Amino acid sequence: MGRYILARLLLNLLVLLAVASLVFLALRLSPGGALEAASQGVQGDPEQARQAARRSLGLDRPLWEQYWDYMSGLARGELGDSFRTRSPVAQEIRERIGPSFELGLLQLAVALLVGVPLGVVTAVRRDTWPDYVLRVTAVLFLGVPSFVLAIFVLLFSARYLGWTPPITTYRDLAPLPPFDTPAPEDPWLNLQVMALPALIGGLGTAAIVMRFLRAQMLEVLRQDYVRMALAKGLPGRLVVLRHALRNALLPVLTLAGLALGTLAAGNVVLESIFLIPGLGLYAVNGVRQNDFPVVQGMTVLVASFLVFVNLLTDLAYAWLDPRVRYA
Repeated sequence: MGRYILARLLLNLLVLLAVASLVFLALRLSPGGALEAASQGVQGDPEQARQAARRSLGLDRPLWEQYWDYMSGLARGELGDSFRTRSPVAQEIRERIGPSFELGLLQLAVALLVGVPLGVVTAVRRDTWPDYVLRVTAVLFLGVPSFVLAIFVLLFSARYLGWTPPITTYRDLAPLPPFDTPAPEDPWLNLQVMALPALIGGLGTAAIVMRFLRAQMLEVLRQDYVRMALAKGLPGRLVVLRHALRNALLPVLTLAGLALGTLAAGNVVLESIFLIPGLGLYAVNGVRQNDFPVVQGMTVLVASFLVFVNLLTDLAYAWLDPRVRYA
């Protein structure tokens, strides 16, 4: 196991090195948009402003020097300064990662708490009316875009419940990293803001979890060891939960790992609708405004988070399935 972890860590470092190198080359191969964005707000002749921006970005130096400075800056945790705000990108990411991280965790919790029990129910009650109703509902949630569902939920909540989330007054959940942002702290108000987007985003993922788990449970329930356990007189609930469910959770674990890996990217649609100051909207604005340091920093951040979560997911396989061995 130790040798496998070491090999995976080295492989992940190579992957991150490749991602960082591709991001570095992207700016150098097509620097036009970045130069225009960097030269905004500079007084004087536009061409002189572009040349000043080229010097500020270091594009007038040899390529190997630029690459060395870029990689050494990444090693120190420096991601450059935003063209639009003139602030360090690493600092802006730290101020925005908390809301995105919290929203993603809440969505994942909703997905697992709803999807796993319903997946078990639809498999055990196969071809009965609960199975049909839940499968149709899952297809409905998969087919309706999250922004459409968010609008309908907001309209229903405002008209029939007389309540809407306080989306214009975001507050922090706790004074602890990574949840602390420049906003004041108010856990109750924070949960009010996060409740609906977590529910909306989580139900879409729960539909996928339910369908994956149902298919896997149906396959596991037909295995000989499950039939043998039932033939020995073990309670059906014990057989389903202890034997069948544990082996059927492997594809769900993969899906949860992928969902967890996207936490660093944020949720663009729901963050925009509910005015959550997270990373999703920050990255989209960076692309729209040709703010290359922002795009560059977000790409490296998401890649780092994904390779780390994938490693944790692979290690969790051995805990769920003792037959998994790592060379």
